[in-house]
Amino acid sequence: MDPGSKMSNLVWMKGDSIDGPALVIGEIASNVDDCDEPLCSGCSVAWYSDDIVATFNHCTDYTSY
Repeated sequence: MDPGSKMSNLVWMKGDSIDGPALVIGEIASNVDDCDEPLCSGCSVAWYSDDIVATFNHCTDYTSY
């Protein structure tokens, strides 16, 4: 694509790759180790918006202290 090119008249349709259940970040997990990621420094309980029952731990911060 030419650096001076412009894209116009873009339309997002239902079913596009960006249309899907959203990741919802909830309460802080009881322990950062619950995320089971060696570089994780912040862990929260999460779920997808289309399935609120299936929760899992999700790393929300990788800051090195």
